[in-house]
Order: sequence, then C-alpha cells, then structure tokens
Amino acid sequence: MEESPWEKGNKERKKRKEQEEALKKQGWQSSADLAYRLAHKYQRSGANLAEHMAKLIERVLAEQPADYRAQHLVELGIKRMKLIVSPDLAAKIEEVIEKKSRP
Repeated sequence: MEESPWEKGNKERKKRKEQEEALKKQGWQSSADLAYRLAHKYQRSGANLAEHMAKLIERVLAEQPADYRAQHLVELGIKRMKLIVSPDLAAKIEEVIEKKSRP
C-alpha cells in the first residue's frame, strides 16, 4: 500500500525534529534562540536581532574558509527556513554583536 502525502509529511517532520534534537543535545541552537539569548545578554531588541540574524550569519561565514559553512550550519525545515548553528559559529556571531555593543 502506498503512503499518503500526509503520512509522508509526518515522517519527514519527525525526521527533522529528531535531527534538530540531536544537534541541540550537542550544544547547537536555532538562530532564533540565539538571537533572543544575545538580545537579553546585550540589552538589544530581540525582534531586531532575529530579523537580522541571517545577515549576521552570512557576514561571519564570509570571513571563514569555504568548508566551515557545511560543518557549522544546518538548514532544516521546508525550504530550509530553520537555521541551526554550532557552538563555534554562535560564539563568532556573539563576538560581532559584542563589538557593536561597545560604546
């Protein structure tokens, strides 16, 4: 019997969720979670940081070797809309925000 589109979609969602949970256990975090954590730490607008997080990620990745992206950034979800960043990439993003927050 052939799988219905609904069942197939549920399996795909479950697989993405399991992959995300495994990464989070290793210290990875979503770009949205990172934005709000850093906003709280540096007293900046969480919505503003979340809106510009993709640009910050691209800025940091542009300064790294070509293979760094594949090792430190995972795109999940339909149309790869959810970004999961490694602890190392999160630290580099935090450095950029910290430099901007200094008077």
